[in-house]
Amino acid sequence: GTFDVKVLQDININDKNKFQISLDILNFGNLINSNWGVVEAPNFDQLMGVSVDDTNTPTYTFDPSRNSTFGAVTSEISRWRMQIGVRYIFN
Repeated sequence: GTFDVKVLQDININDKNKFQISLDILNFGNLINSNWGVVEAPNFDQLMGVSVDDTNTPTYTFDPSRNSTFGAVTSEISRWRMQIGVRYIFN
């Protein structure tokens, strides 16, 4: 699993106006440890093979070396990301 962290700070300009600065860290666990927050997706390997001979008799084979059903997704979703935001609040 992944978890995110958000930090907000309000900066008052006067009684009615203020700025709000935010920092979002997405997939915070992966920032701390590169083994955390890695998304896994199912591998679509065929674990069981089927071949048919001349008499239409199926032969089933199983390759135990192909038994990993999940693998790490190395795209951006498995990496930590950070964004900064600024908001002006007025009444």
